[in-house]
Amino acid sequence: MEEDRISQLSDEILLQILSFTDINTAVQTTILSTRWKNLCHSLSDLHFHLTRFAAHRHSPLDSRKAAEATSRRFSDFISHYLSRRAAAPIRTFLLSFDSRLVDTPAPFVDKCVLYALDHGVRSLHLRTNYYSHRLVWFASESLRELELTQLHHVAYLPPCFSIPHLKTLHLQGYGFVNNDDDDDDDEEEEDEDVDYHDVVAAAAAHDDDEAAAAAADSTTTEPFSGFPELEKLTLRRCVVSGVVLKAPSLRFLEIVDDAESWDFPLEMKMEEISAPSLTCFRYEGLSAFECSKVDLPNLEKVYFDVYNRFNVRGMDLKCVTMLHHFGNATSVALTLDTLKVIELDGCFIEQSPSPFPYMKRLKLIKGRWDISTVLQCVMDYLTAETLHRDSLTVEIPYGVDVVEHNLSIDGDDGGSDLLQLLQRLFE
Repeated sequence: MEEDRISQLSDEILLQILSFTDINTAVQTTILSTRWKNLCHSLSDLHFHLTRFAAHRHSPLDSRKAAEATSRRFSDFISHYLSRRAAAPIRTFLLSFDSRLVDTPAPFVDKCVLYALDHGVRSLHLRTNYYSHRLVWFASESLRELELTQLHHVAYLPPCFSIPHLKTLHLQGYGFVNNDDDDDDDEEEEDEDVDYHDVVAAAAAHDDDEAAAAAADSTTTEPFSGFPELEKLTLRRCVVSGVVLKAPSLRFLEIVDDAESWDFPLEMKMEEISAPSLTCFRYEGLSAFECSKVDLPNLEKVYFDVYNRFNVRGMDLKCVTMLHHFGNATSVALTLDTLKVIELDGCFIEQSPSPFPYMKRLKLIKGRWDISTVLQCVMDYLTAETLHRDSLTVEIPYGVDVVEHNLSIDGDDGGSDLLQLLQRLFE
């Protein structure tokens, strides 16, 4: 009989090996021998995925009834595992109820999160169908990374909560709502689904004073004030209208409006961004990002992807204003889609100063649309007045030409571009 050399390895090495396996596979190693019987219960990285559990157990998720049954077995599995787990610290805890057919069991999620916090979790990830967080218990001294993802709904966050040593925060599908005046009876309604269209309509209605006021009243002013050490922030599909972001330690900010995941896009408009340590800003959205006040003295890198291909009135002006807000950047990346938005009114940019006077590197990137040309006037607008023009590095994708006029009728470059040119000729 061959010697079992693997079992002779130290617990530390064996746990490292198990950390690369699925939690279901790790639990199955308990039947190998007495050496392995309790080893998996000392793992410090705990990742629980409903869909992976269903695949591992051959449990169906193709109907609501079957999915709910599988979800209950999934919850029982986690409860049983945690009840047998050693009192070891937790480094990473991920809990994902990633099925559209499953209503996330809020009390169960609360218990799991409390367990993780009690064991000093440093990285916490929650991905749920719908889960309304009661974050009064989030004042954790150990937490350094937090991801809260709403997969199929928009949910509210309370007006303020504090995680004093948090470094990284990723939020997806949230609105920042001031519910200080809510009655205690409203807590029973927190788990009800929030209508996404109602939230967006209130936040985006610029021409409706009453709707704008309602949005302002429902949005907390500074939802990130409780994170003094925050260095990286990602807001994905979040309602940010009226939000003020003051973050002294923030170095990376990413804002994404993934319009393809919703019926229509959010209005990405913030009141203020003040981050003296910020060096990198990234934005993706159907429309231009708007912010009334921007204070980013140490900004170095920016990335913009505005992929609106419709001639929306004023969109070019909003896009140009957006670029000027981030004019301190030295390294600029723009998608070709963004440049097409800027092209909407060539006369306007010809009369405007370049947005990036300190730019040393410009990189153009292919986006969602098939674009093969860039107008020379747009390139001049971006590069003509930079202080480093003689040493400026410009990267253009292969197959993309810089042209004086867009004359192509076929494809996404044509049609509207030709029409604009003809309108100029006959003015």
